[in-house]
Amino acid sequence: MAIEVIKVKHIIVMGHTKCGGIKAALDDKHHGMIDQWLSPIREINYRYRDELCKIQDLDERSRRLTELVVKEQVLNLCKNQFVQKAWTDRQVLSIHGWICDIETGRVSDLDVQKEEWSKMKSFFKLNF
Repeated sequence: MAIEVIKVKHIIVMGHTKCGGIKAALDDKHHGMIDQWLSPIREINYRYRDELCKIQDLDERSRRLTELVVKEQVLNLCKNQFVQKAWTDRQVLSIHGWICDIETGRVSDLDVQKEEWSKMKSFFKLNF
């Protein structure tokens, strides 16, 4: 794995606005084979349904769901044994959650690792 062998220092989880997958996950339609890929997005949509249902504008709701999906994937990586082993060994490794605005090209850092992982790590931290 790149974390152990070449000592990767940065992992980027990138989402983007106007994502067709996000829109498909929100529309409650059958999409064939990609439905399996959409299932985790739909689960996140369900988990945050109270927040997301308050957003009336569909583009804004899609953007927020994209942010939440990126956040969840960053946290999933933080739970990974190779990531945690690198951190235990004091290897420099950062996981970034970014959103690219397709219309402007602007990239925003969600700062997920710093904020959220510190709250969760006591439940998911592995001891090596």
